[in-house]
Amino acid sequence: MQRLTANHSYNTMSRALRFLDLRLVRFPELAEFHDLVVTARKKLAEEHGAHVEAQEQRIAATAEIGALDDGIDGTTLTLSSAALALFDRRREDPHYRKLFPQAASTLLTDVGGERQERFVGNVCATLKTDDVYAPLREKGLQLERLAEQLKQAQARRQDLWQQEAAQGAKYQMTADAIRREYNALFHQFMLRMPGREAEIDTLFLQLSPSNHKTSGGGEAPVGE
Repeated sequence: MQRLTANHSYNTMSRALRFLDLRLVRFPELAEFHDLVVTARKKLAEEHGAHVEAQEQRIAATAEIGALDDGIDGTTLTLSSAALALFDRRREDPHYRKLFPQAASTLLTDVGGERQERFVGNVCATLKTDDVYAPLREKGLQLERLAEQLKQAQARRQDLWQQEAAQGAKYQMTADAIRREYNALFHQFMLRMPGREAEIDTLFLQLSPSNHKTSGGGEAPVGE
């Protein structure tokens, strides 16, 4: 029997449990262990699925943040062009410089970073409070909405990071417990079927290739 270790993937563990489940059917002497194996396999799948779901939700939130950040970049650059036109294309005009003390592109390099947040917040506040920028105000409101949506999306992702970490820890605890249970079964089977070690060995999936012939479950899948 080859023991499950922390280096074995979920897929390998699931296959090992499924293989054992199928083989136990042929050994009525070990019927009492069947429900244990079925329950372990189900629990492992549930916890792994919950972790993957949390991970995918966090990845989706990251994609949303990227899309909103792109929207902020595009809207800000449009505002920069409109402001330049409003002030006769004079980049040194004090009103233009108040909005864009540096080139907009240099202030938008972070994906939702603090520097970008401060810059965008200043642009929005200036457009709302100074009537000289009245022709740009509608675009400023659009930018403000995008900035608020980005802030909310970042908060959601932070929550999802925490959920993913919690689910990951829960899955690891479950996997550790199941590995211990699985690895202890060979000895327990031997107590029920003394002197039949070779037969018992056939109940367990061969987890890695071997140079010698074994009676276990054949070659492990590539990459496991």
